[in-house]
Amino acid sequence: LSVALPVPEALPASPLRWRVVVRQPLTAALGDLIDLQRVVLGVTLLASLVFLLLAWWGARVISRPLEVLTGLALRVERGEEDVVLDAGARSAEVRALSTALKGMLATLIARRQALERSNHELEDKVAERTAELARSNAELERLARHDPLTGLPNRRACDERLALEFDRMRRSGVAYAVLVLDVDHFKQVNDRHGHAAGDMVLRHVADVLRRQLRSTDFVGRSGGEEFLVLLPQTPPDEALRVAQKLRHA
Repeated sequence: LSVALPVPEALPASPLRWRVVVRQPLTAALGDLIDLQRVVLGVTLLASLVFLLLAWWGARVISRPLEVLTGLALRVERGEEDVVLDAGARSAEVRALSTALKGMLATLIARRQALERSNHELEDKVAERTAELARSNAELERLARHDPLTGLPNRRACDERLALEFDRMRRSGVAYAVLVLDVDHFKQVNDRHGHAAGDMVLRHVADVLRRQLRSTDFVGRSGGEEFLVLLPQTPPDEALRVAQKLRHA
């Protein structure tokens, strides 16, 4: 590196025009600058490292509570209700997020419990309505096959029982007996004493028949003053004895 500088003239009227020339190797001339560059580069690298460490630490401080909250949220998703959503965060934003999640979890649990209570109440109501419907259907079935005046099976039920016993007899070969009863002079009762008295007579006859028969026998009202008695596994002589017993009663 060469540098030339003019020397100030002592006698401007007779200038000598001298110049001072300095020559120096480039490395020696730029040594201080190179040292400064090295210092600046070192300081920059150190500052960058410190900045990266601080950034990593700050991200860790922020992300760690978020990771904890994520794990707690996954436990809630699996159905755990005793989870405490506290990540121990220092950041105000993360604490606010934790508080919001706590409120949301409490709301979800309250709504789920309310939904479960509603489901239980609905199931109870459905079961109650189903039981009521079953009772109503049973009552309708009973009414469809029973005489409302005497409480005995009606003609429809009599026909069904006759068909059942006939099929049973064909399979087993064991005979059964059928008795047909008719109340004598029933029309005169209605004409002389009124239909209310006739109804009382029919109810009384039904009660007498029920008391005289076995639990395995069948008795029903097949018509106005007509009754039908079915005696399973009964031979003719025994059926005649039961018929005479009912007539006397």
